[in-house]
Amino acid sequence: MIRNSILWIIAFLPLVAVAAPVLPASNSATEIITITVKATGGVSINGVSCLPDHIHSALGKKLWNKYLATKKMQDRIKIKFVGEVLMGTRGATMDEVLQAQQETLKKLCLRKYGQEFDMLSATRQSFVRRNFPVLFQELNG
Repeated sequence: MIRNSILWIIAFLPLVAVAAPVLPASNSATEIITITVKATGGVSINGVSCLPDHIHSALGKKLWNKYLATKKMQDRIKIKFVGEVLMGTRGATMDEVLQAQQETLKKLCLRKYGQEFDMLSATRQSFVRRNFPVLFQELNG
């Protein structure tokens, strides 16, 4: 009886190994928001069209919705200028992104701590900087 049980186990052992659950891969991939600005004036955020003077609200929504869903935010913002984009347009785009970062930081700190970032203790400021680096990212045009 024992011998038959052992043979049965040995016969089905490869099936058990195949049927074992596969663990998900480490979620260490960097999540980047790409803002594309074309020389013709077209703007898109991760491929979704947006008006140039509404970048801050669209970007802010994207960051905030990610936080509400996961308690995390994207890792970085990348601005891609396609063609010969005027310097004024480049500057305005970067201002819009900075405005979105500042508004989202304020909203995050008020919701999480009931205070604006500047009023937080050094420990809490450090925590926010470490866990939400996208809000402190300096942009290159």
